[in-house]
Amino acid sequence: MRPYRPLMTYRRRRMARRWLVPLLTVVAVWHLQHQAGALAAERRAWGSVRTVRVATADLAIGHVLRPGDARIEQWPSGLVGPDALLDDPTGRVVRSVIAAGEPLVEMRLAPRDRRGVGALVPDGWQALAVPAGEHSLALQPGDVVDVFALDTGGRVGTGDANAAGARRVGTGAVVLRVEDGTVTLAVRPVQVEPVAGALGGGAVVLATSASGELGHDAGFVSRGEPHQ
Repeated sequence: MRPYRPLMTYRRRRMARRWLVPLLTVVAVWHLQHQAGALAAERRAWGSVRTVRVATADLAIGHVLRPGDARIEQWPSGLVGPDALLDDPTGRVVRSVIAAGEPLVEMRLAPRDRRGVGALVPDGWQALAVPAGEHSLALQPGDVVDVFALDTGGRVGTGDANAAGARRVGTGAVVLRVEDGTVTLAVRPVQVEPVAGALGGGAVVLATSASGELGHDAGFVSRGEPHQ
């Protein structure tokens, strides 16, 4: 009887292996199919791959793009906007702050045929030069400001000739350039006349705006704000 037990054990092992191998095969195939399905679902969620041009360093307003300022990368289409730049951007002027690693988009670059201050002014806006007073803020391109006209002869609306007052004549203006004691602003067309009138009538003061919403409407991203 003793030889019989090892024989039965051997047969049971063979039987177990005979069923175990196909079972493991089925499990492995199911696992691979599950992974393939998950990858396919992820690809469908992200979309196909697109070629984009990405900034290699922080690019300030007014910077003229040079070779090496952008590199080519492959990004999922779901992460790339419809206005992502495809052509070589060399020579184009940066119209809005671009952070390193961000894709270049048409909205933040001036058209190829524009240079100087004109390249920085968004379509439909106009540029005005405002004298920087002795006590002016330390402004930089991209800052969003409000424009106030000082009335040194009397407070507006009070008739008091002995009181000085100020009135807001422009909101959400964007600083384009600061040089030689002059601040160049981009303003909406409806605000050009009030701001220009204030410049001709006396002193003008610029105050930084708490929100850059109006600046964002023109495609600007001011310094210190999250880039989108």
